[in-house]
Amino acid sequence: MNTHDYIWAKQDGVSGTYPLLAHLLDTATVAGILYDRWLRQGLQELIDSELGGEGKKIFMWMAATHDIGKASPLFQYQPRHRGPEWDAIRQAYTVDSAGCSFGDIENLKNQYEFSLTPGTSFLRRHEQISAFALMGRVPESASSASRAWSYLPAMGHHGSFKFLLFGGRASAKTAQSLLTDLGWAQAQQDLLQIVAEALEVKPATFPKKVSPTVTILLSGLLILADRLASGADWVARNQQRLSSQQISLNQPQQWIHHLSQPAFERVDQLLGIYRGWGEQQDALAAILGGHSPRPLQQEALKTGAGIWNAMAPTGNGKTEAAALRHSLADERLVFLLPTQATSNALMRRVQKMYSSTKNVASLAHGLASIEDFYNQPVTDYADTCEGQDAGGLYPTEFVKSGASRLLAPVCVGTVDQALMSAIPLKWTHLRLLALANSHIVIDEIHTLDHYQSEILVPLLKWLGQTKTRVTFLSATFPSWQRARFLEAYSGQAIQSSPAFPSAESLEFNEPTPRQVQLTEGSGGNEYIIDFTFAEPPFEELEAAHIRWAGEQRKKFPLARLGVICNTVARAQKVAEELTAGGEKVILLHSRMTAEHRRINAELLEKLIGSSGEGSALTVVGTQAIEASLDIDLDILSTDLCPAPSLIQRAGRVWRHQDIKRLERVSGLPRLTVNVLKPAAPEKHQLLPYSEAELGRTWDYLQEHQTFHCPTDNQEFVDKAAVTLETIGENLDRMEADLDHIALDSHKIQRGRDRARAITAAIKETSRLNEFEAFTDPQLKDKDDTAFTRLIEADVRQVIVGGPHEQVPGGWKGSYQELLALTSHQQGKLRQALKASMPIPVNSKTRDLLSTALSLENSPSLLKRYLFLPVPQGLIYDPVLGFIGDDK
Repeated sequence: MNTHDYIWAKQDGVSGTYPLLAHLLDTATVAGILYDRWLRQGLQELIDSELGGEGKKIFMWMAATHDIGKASPLFQYQPRHRGPEWDAIRQAYTVDSAGCSFGDIENLKNQYEFSLTPGTSFLRRHEQISAFALMGRVPESASSASRAWSYLPAMGHHGSFKFLLFGGRASAKTAQSLLTDLGWAQAQQDLLQIVAEALEVKPATFPKKVSPTVTILLSGLLILADRLASGADWVARNQQRLSSQQISLNQPQQWIHHLSQPAFERVDQLLGIYRGWGEQQDALAAILGGHSPRPLQQEALKTGAGIWNAMAPTGNGKTEAAALRHSLADERLVFLLPTQATSNALMRRVQKMYSSTKNVASLAHGLASIEDFYNQPVTDYADTCEGQDAGGLYPTEFVKSGASRLLAPVCVGTVDQALMSAIPLKWTHLRLLALANSHIVIDEIHTLDHYQSEILVPLLKWLGQTKTRVTFLSATFPSWQRARFLEAYSGQAIQSSPAFPSAESLEFNEPTPRQVQLTEGSGGNEYIIDFTFAEPPFEELEAAHIRWAGEQRKKFPLARLGVICNTVARAQKVAEELTAGGEKVILLHSRMTAEHRRINAELLEKLIGSSGEGSALTVVGTQAIEASLDIDLDILSTDLCPAPSLIQRAGRVWRHQDIKRLERVSGLPRLTVNVLKPAAPEKHQLLPYSEAELGRTWDYLQEHQTFHCPTDNQEFVDKAAVTLETIGENLDRMEADLDHIALDSHKIQRGRDRARAITAAIKETSRLNEFEAFTDPQLKDKDDTAFTRLIEADVRQVIVGGPHEQVPGGWKGSYQELLALTSHQQGKLRQALKASMPIPVNSKTRDLLSTALSLENSPSLLKRYLFLPVPQGLIYDPVLGFIGDDK
């Protein structure tokens, strides 16, 4: 047995070098643990079904051979490195002692220079040499991905499938001579033979074809196994074990056996093994807090595999229903919401649900690091923290950032995290694995526009192919969207219409969804909304809201009033005037620093959340209020908005049973919502919404001024939707309808174009060039929403500088201090991100933004931002947020 100890795989952070065979055996060991303990049973069964029942062994083989390309002269010689340590490493390679050589050093250097030219760069990419060694030939771009399954994971373990061997026969001949003539091909075969015997596998008997679905799963798993087996702490420990002869390269089977328990402990502590509540009664107690399950929640406990739609009004316990459904299976949870604020709020609820368990968790969005969840210690392999000892959810460094956040046993984040899995970015296959290995819950699913919906479609196809449980939560699920998503997941046309409110399930191989309607008296929570209306001129919208608030305050001095505007500027004007008049106002919108938004959102939930006792205040905000924010208003005035948004806004009123409401709004018989529509507006004055959707919403409301919720919800949402089937119903609005359809068509096409690569890669007949395209490293992952939201406006992300009394969360240091921050200074970075906010580029902000200082040379994630110090008290108000330089 020639173990070729001198052929190394790791050098950084260890004494001397770490043998390649050792790393291959380490990765195989971790791979076996991941397969047995981290991968959910359904995925194990899927992989086993295509690998002849030998899924674990074959995956361990793939993991053990992924770096065989490091047994090559360019990798071992490292031409770019200089120093005595590298000279010592190179001295090991002589034909007499090793069987491998570098040959003529000048020739080797020439080969390196040659490898920098197009078509031959595979010579300096060890993952390319690994694939070449495993397949023994040059791949063709039109070759079937199903037939290339055995070497594709090795080729993609650095984040993308890049076929650099397309240089043709000349490239293949160059590679062959470089490896064979100098002895490296024989060394590769020696190591492969050792691994095969240790794992008791015969690669010649492996299946000839495996689906792209399973290949992607294996590719993502391989990345994870390699990361866990490559940590400097793990390598250093094993180097010590080698020195003390606890393990030996001459006994590879014993190596794997001996390290299995340490590997499990590593996986558990860094990545986390999901731990649920155990008994069903424990789950009920943790999720419902001693309350009996409502009808919707009872239905959740009856739901098995497949996709489940919980379509019910706000306040019906949809979040708890999703958690109860999750408790039925022992698998990871990914809970996704439309905004960062709603994700933060839900994480606090999920932490409470899981307080009796011990689970690694992550909060996944661009500003997650400033949240309280990450104020507890973030652990690494050797650390312990109060969260681990006391139970509950706790973060680890391994799953704290990037695509890795989706790997945590419990992940709460924005829906963008899932949508990024359908976009050709680096590490896409890792994201797809993480989602397929989870129960996916998407709340407020209706908030996805046509662009986002089209990106979600191929992802739902993927989740259907991997038989992943999916749960959608919505109080206003449009029929077109429901049908599109169910068809994508199931692969068959959906003929049935939605029932509202209802719990709807579609299991695998079922022809139609099964609907259980929640009727009045069984948890439907029927209530009536009295709408009142006004049509002031556009210029008087703010004044109309202010007058309404003054009138209501005179009638109900203790009432919790709400005003929701469609634009930030309008909300700021209303808040400013009400504050000047002595009203206690809490404002919430997107043009605030992250810390300012967090403070106000938490204050709202404390004062008027489910257990809040606040009174005599007015909440003013924009769309930031309407989705998932758990607040309870007494009366609301709102700008006219599309039907789904209007129902969501109304859902913030009389949200909870509150015996003190009679004291605050004595004599008010029913839930009341005031709707303002500008009289004869110009199209641009209706933005961000379209004339067509607002017109249809208004028409319906004029005919249904008394609205029965939830009975009327589905009809309202569908009749207010502008579709090809309904266009022209009102000839007076034909032009507006056509404009709206054109805009939606643009979004649909952009979404399909964005997700085209993943659509091609996951089909059964995909080719190697299509596999390559779905992990395009040239498409840079700038931030969480760079590709998942169709933002036509030009927006700059800024760090606002200033004292906290003027800019809540403002950066108090200098520009130079901000620019010097590194990714290791987590505390300081957290402070900086508290001062972050988006500013749109327009005629009012262009000059101001031109004075901002670029952070593009920052060594941290701050390179995405500009620094904008607050000059002389202008641009930011501690109540209103960003106000530009108008004042």
